Amino acid sequence: MQFNLQTITLFNKTRTPAMLKNIFFLLIFCYSISNAQTSSENGSIIPAPNSYKATGDSINLNGQIKISFEKNKFSSKELKTAQIFESAINKNVASKKSGIEVLFITQNPSSSLKKEAYKINISTKKITVTGSEEGLFYAVQSLLQMLPNKSSTKEIKLPCVTIDDAPRYAYRGLHLDVCRHFFTIDVIKDFIAQMSSYKLNNFHWHLTDDQGWRIEIKKYPKLTEVGSKRAQTLVGNKFERSPYFFDGNPYGGFYTQEEIKEVVKFAEEHYVNIIPEIEMPGHATAAVTAYPNLSCFPDRTYKVVEYWGVFEDIFCAGKEETFTFLEDVLTEVIALFPSEYIHIGGDECPKTRWKVCPNCQKRIKDLGLKDEHELQGYLTKRIEKFLNANGRQILGWDEMLEGGLAPNAAVMSWRGESGGINAAKQKHLVIMNPEQYLYLDYNQGYSPQEPLTVGRLVTVEKIYNYNPTPVDSLTVEEQKYIWGVQSNLWSEYLTSPAKLNYQLYPRMFALAEIAWTEPQNKNYNSFVLNRMPHHIEKLELQKRLYKVPAPVGANETALIASKYLLDLKPTIRNGKIFYTIDGYNPDETAELYEKPVTINIPKGEFRVIKTVQISPSGRKSSISKILIRNPEQKPALAVKPTKKGLKYEYYTGTLFQQVQDLELVKPINSGIFEGVISSEKWRSKTERYIGLKFDGYIYIPETANYTISTLSDDGSKLFIDNELIVNNDGIHWLNEAYGVAKLEKGFHKISINYFDQIGGTTLSCFIQQEGKEKQEISASQLYYE
Repeated sequence: MQFNLQTITLFNKTRTPAMLKNIFFLLIFCYSISNAQTSSENGSIIPAPNSYKATGDSINLNGQIKISFEKNKFSSKELKTAQIFESAINKNVASKKSGIEVLFITQNPSSSLKKEAYKINISTKKITVTGSEEGLFYAVQSLLQMLPNKSSTKEIKLPCVTIDDAPRYAYRGLHLDVCRHFFTIDVIKDFIAQMSSYKLNNFHWHLTDDQGWRIEIKKYPKLTEVGSKRAQTLVGNKFERSPYFFDGNPYGGFYTQEEIKEVVKFAEEHYVNIIPEIEMPGHATAAVTAYPNLSCFPDRTYKVVEYWGVFEDIFCAGKEETFTFLEDVLTEVIALFPSEYIHIGGDECPKTRWKVCPNCQKRIKDLGLKDEHELQGYLTKRIEKFLNANGRQILGWDEMLEGGLAPNAAVMSWRGESGGINAAKQKHLVIMNPEQYLYLDYNQGYSPQEPLTVGRLVTVEKIYNYNPTPVDSLTVEEQKYIWGVQSNLWSEYLTSPAKLNYQLYPRMFALAEIAWTEPQNKNYNSFVLNRMPHHIEKLELQKRLYKVPAPVGANETALIASKYLLDLKPTIRNGKIFYTIDGYNPDETAELYEKPVTINIPKGEFRVIKTVQISPSGRKSSISKILIRNPEQKPALAVKPTKKGLKYEYYTGTLFQQVQDLELVKPINSGIFEGVISSEKWRSKTERYIGLKFDGYIYIPETANYTISTLSDDGSKLFIDNELIVNNDGIHWLNEAYGVAKLEKGFHKISINYFDQIGGTTLSCFIQQEGKEKQEISASQLYYE
C-alpha cells in the first residue's frame, strides 16, 4: 500500500502553527536531501551501528518510493514512523514512481530481537526494515542519517548495506535543569526531538531546586505563585567577585499541568521517557519559601535563592506534615508522568538545620537512628515505600548511599564512579553520569574564548573514550546492574536556547555513541573525521548554534624538534583552517592550510603554531597552540640534596592578577611542603585570594626530552634552572599549559609560582619523558636544601 503524505496528520490538531512548523522542520527539513551521492562509512550514522556491512553496490532513488507493511500489519505509531521516512525521500525526488519498494516488517520483541533492535537491508531494488515498534523508529533515524544533507538534483543514492543493530544500554539519558534558568515547552520539545534522533531514550527533567519551582501542583498553588519567582539573578560567575553582582530583574516561569501533559505526549511520540525530578530533602529553598512550615524553623524569613550553590534550608524530616506534602506532590506528579521511575534528588543535603532541629532530633531518637545521614535514609525509604505502593520506583543521586539505600532504589552516580560501583555491588540498578566525563555544562575547551560556564573541562574525545561500565571494578555479574549512561546539563550559566545548543553540540553525538554502540564497534577517528562532519553540516543548515571542533592534529601540546610537520585534518565540511607560526592568533587573514606544512626550528629558537577552523557560516573553533622548541640540553647541577620536599611561601589578602604580583607583597608564612605539588592544603572558604611559591630541586632519572605542564585555576608559571618553561599565567578557569626542556640526568632547580582568585584553588604539575606516559611530578623526585 502507498501513502500520500498530503492526507496524513502526523500530530494532533491542537498544535499551534509555530509548533507544527518547528516539528516539521525537525523531522523533515533537517533530513532534506541533496545531490545524488553515496553516503560514507557507516552511512554517516551516529551512533554507529553494531553491525554494518556494505556490498559496494548502491540503490538509486529517482522517483517516489512505495512503502508497505508485511501482511498489512502496523500500529498508528509505526505508520507515522514510516511516513517520516517516506516524506524525507519523496519531497526530494522526481514525481514519477521509482519502482523501489520499502518494506517495513513489524516484529514483537523476543530473545532473537531485542525491544529497540532493528535490521535494515538495502539492495539495488528494495529497502527492508525490520523491528519492533521502537526498533522501526530507530531504524528510520539511521536511514535518515544516511541521506545527504543538501539538495540539487531529484535523485538519491544510498549504499547497499545490511545493518543489524541493537543498543548497548537500555537507559540512554540526557538531563536538563530548568530551575536555575527556565526553558519554554517549545525548547523542551526541540530538545526531546533532537535526543530521539540520536537514539537517546530518557529525558531527566530537573523541575525543582533552590532557585525555582517549575511544576504546577494544584494542591499547593504557592509553589508556583511564590516558589517559581526570584527577585533577581547573579551576574557573571559566582567565583569572579565578592560581593556578588545581581541584575535587579525579577525572574520566573513554570509549566502548567496541561503543558506537561503536552510535552509527555510529544515525548511518547518520539520514544522518549520523561523522568521528573522532585528534589528532596535538599535543594528545597523555593518550596520552603512558599510554605515555611515545611522547614525546621518556620518563623525565619526565606526567599527564593538568587545565586548558585548548596543551601542549608531543607525540608524538615522531623515533621509529619513534610511527608504529607511530599506525598501530595508526588501524587500529582505520578498522574502527569507515566515513567516507572521518579527521581527524588537526594544530593547536596546539608544536615546543619537537622542537627539543631528539635523535631529532627526527636525523630532520630525515636527511631534509634545513628545520625542525620540515617535520617535522610529514613526519608528516602519512606518515600520509596509510598511510590512503590503507587506502582513506581525511586531514582536518586549517589548521596543516597550515605544513609543506606532504599530496597529498590536505582542510583545515578555523578560524583565519580565510586557510588555507582558501590550500588552495583549491592545489586541496585546504576546510571553512570560522572561529572568529570559527562557534564555538558562544563567547558568544551580550555580556551579563554569559551563562553561563561561553571568551569572545568569535558571534551568530545573525553566523552567518547569513557566506558560507563567499570569493567576493572565489577564482576561480570555485577556489570549487569549498569543500567545505562547519562549526560547532565545544569543551567546556572545556560541562559538561552542558543547557549543550550552550544553546550550540547557536538558532545551529544559522543554521548549517543557510548550509550548505544558496543566498545569493540567504536572508532574515534571514524567518528570525528567521517561521521561527525555530516551531522555538523546538518547543524549548519539548521542554523543551530554549536561548538566548532578543532581540526584533528591541532592538539594543545609542546615538543622538542628541529622540524615539525603540521598535518591537520578538518572535522567540518567545507570549512577552512588557518594557522600562524609566530604566536599571533590566526583569523581569515592568516595562512590558509591546504596541505601538510614542514616548519623548521633552528637551534636555540622556538615556534608557536596556532590554528583555527572556521565553518562555512563563519563560526570559529577555539584557537589551538603547539609550542615547538629546539633548545640546548640543560646540564645537571652539581648538587645532591637529601631532604625530601619543596620550600614554600604562602601569600594572601591581595587581589592577584598575575604571578608577578606575588613580588609586591610579603609571604604570610613559609615552610616545607612534602608530597605531590598541589594547592589543596591551602583551599579555603575564608581566604579569597591566595598565592604560593614552591622552590627546590627535581631529580631527572634519564637524559631525555621532557614535556612539562601545569594544570591550574588561576595562573601559574614553572621554571627549570631559572628558565621559564611553562607559562600558564593570568586569570582563568582550569587550564593546562605546556612547555618542553632537554634535561640531563641528575638534579635541576625547579620553581613554581601560583595564584588563585575566589575559590578555584587548583594546581597540579605533570612531566612526560619522550616516548613514555604522562604522569604527575612525583613526590619522590622533589628535594630541597
